[in-house]
Amino acid sequence: MRHWHYSIWVILVLLLWNISLLSRPKKFIFIAIGSAPENRNRRDACRRSWLSWRCPTVAYRFFTELNTANREQSVSLNVERQTLRDIEFQPFPQGRQVMQGARFLYQAAWALGHYEFDFYLKTDDDVLLCIQKLQHLLSEKRNKFFWGKYWCKQDRSYPDESFLLFSTDLLRFLVKNREFLLFDEEVSMAWNFGFLSRFLNISIFDDRTCIDSQQGYLTYFMHQPGFNFTRQISSDLSFCDKYLFSHHVESTIDMRIFKESSIIPPSHRIMIQHPRDTCGTNYSIIPCRKSRKLPSIQIRTV
Repeated sequence: MRHWHYSIWVILVLLLWNISLLSRPKKFIFIAIGSAPENRNRRDACRRSWLSWRCPTVAYRFFTELNTANREQSVSLNVERQTLRDIEFQPFPQGRQVMQGARFLYQAAWALGHYEFDFYLKTDDDVLLCIQKLQHLLSEKRNKFFWGKYWCKQDRSYPDESFLLFSTDLLRFLVKNREFLLFDEEVSMAWNFGFLSRFLNISIFDDRTCIDSQQGYLTYFMHQPGFNFTRQISSDLSFCDKYLFSHHVESTIDMRIFKESSIIPPSHRIMIQHPRDTCGTNYSIIPCRKSRKLPSIQIRTV
């Protein structure tokens, strides 16, 4: 029954989207940031650091749940939402691993209903994103396009869920055709897309050089709480000169790196590499490994 419940929510959001098409603000990028209700310090770190680089063509929202069982937290979260106007509540049980695919669809449908944009980025609240660099690297509208960083594991090759960037046409296809696709609302969108993307005629960019995430960290100073920054050379602290994004970043590190980073856009363009080239024979997936609803077959590069 609860699967129907969340599907109805997605349908209602899509209906509202059709009604509000003419009044949607136009943006270049929309950023959906997943955040637990208690993570006020992380949200504030994002607001003070990389979100402060946001230009008028970029919109964002934090998506979280209202925990009515904890009255003090509920009141605090409502005050934060009313004051800062950048939080949206989603109708799901609290817990990061609960209904991950359904959460993605709800957030994407909300964004499509409230904004017109060229790109959609799904990320977390414990990150550092060089937002001006991202906008410069994208530079122009693309169709049928996905950008992420893949796990190169045999039969488990899929993009990391911390950075999922979709062109709007691809995002709209996934949201509107949910009922016709093999999709498991319980598991992450990253795993679902790792399976679905094998059958879609799209461009995939597996970014191994600019996305600093857990498949293989590109830095060490971004992921060590208590790291002595005074001993680190300033060129390494200028994170955005070399990289684009980092995941699992403490809020205190986030602020120190932000203060040292340049906001001058880079002069180079992205060089797209498909995961079949970066992962080689490890670019394979058995969908049922993380989902009881997806097929028990091996899909691999020939």
